Amino acid sequence: MGSRMKSEDSITIKEVADRAGVSVATAGRAMGNYGHISALTRQKVLKAAEELNYVPNKLAQGMRSHNTRTIGVVVPDIQNNFFGSILAAMEKRARSKGYALLICNTNENREIELECLDMLASKQVDGILLASIFSSKEEIPAKYIRTIFGNIPVVLYDRRISGLPLTSVMIDNFSTAYMVTKYLIGMGHIDIATIGSEQEGSVSNTVKEREAGYRAALREAGITNGGISIEVNWRKPEEMRRKINILLDYHKISAVIIFNNSLFAGFLNITNKRNIRFPENMSVVTWDDEDYDEFLNITAVRQPAAKMGELAVDNLIEQIEDKKLSTEDIEITLNAKLMKRNSCRVNK
Repeated sequence: MGSRMKSEDSITIKEVADRAGVSVATAGRAMGNYGHISALTRQKVLKAAEELNYVPNKLAQGMRSHNTRTIGVVVPDIQNNFFGSILAAMEKRARSKGYALLICNTNENREIELECLDMLASKQVDGILLASIFSSKEEIPAKYIRTIFGNIPVVLYDRRISGLPLTSVMIDNFSTAYMVTKYLIGMGHIDIATIGSEQEGSVSNTVKEREAGYRAALREAGITNGGISIEVNWRKPEEMRRKINILLDYHKISAVIIFNNSLFAGFLNITNKRNIRFPENMSVVTWDDEDYDEFLNITAVRQPAAKMGELAVDNLIEQIEDKKLSTEDIEITLNAKLMKRNSCRVNK
């Protein structure tokens, strides 16, 4: 029976070393491009590796050089199309720079987020891209401040964590909500409500900033009694329906701003059952310009998701390759655009 050819994947560094006539340690330094080794010896090892079709273990090389060429991405809600668009841009950008992504979905759960951070650290990722459910440093267990944020490059996207010296890439939520509210006020609306998301009883800085921009526009217009804000959890549909129905039952509302696109489908279902039509019975603006928003002629805020993902990757890789952790709170602010359609009308 003839001898079977050895698969390329099973060739070991020892076999490369034997063929090149050097030690395993020397062969490892030549293949990993680290340590002191002569150019002639390196060439002998590389030639032997090529002849054997040796494929180096990139993860093992990374562990030796403290660089795995991997980036961890923590996503709060992978079902949300907005985050899907960001992820697609992140993956494309990272791949173009020679990095791969490890993606974790937290489902907006604090315990899962901490588990994700532990897992990514154990995988020795070079850096982490994070959209966190935590709003401030004080909410995060001290262990993670030390082992994660004090040890691994981290860049935030879409959301800030106050109190941590990290770079964040996001839109100006305050100014965008202010602009949307001014748009509705300009159409004669006074009784304007907002609906934002909450998870585990916590509201993200993103929603807080949008609510602050909305309130600022009302104050500037001298509207002191016309505004009302509620937060709902779309993962608890019964509770969400109850809160929105109470809002519609007990408050005179001419316009609604939906601060999270994950809430809009549920809101649409409720209003449809109540025979509320846009803009005939109520004006509405939602966040994140989905395909169905255009189809339904819904006025929406379009965030530059792809740009956000690209800039987050660029800033993280810069930290990784400079071997420096962020030492100050830097906010990279992007502009959103209001896509005006036919879901709003002048309030007479």
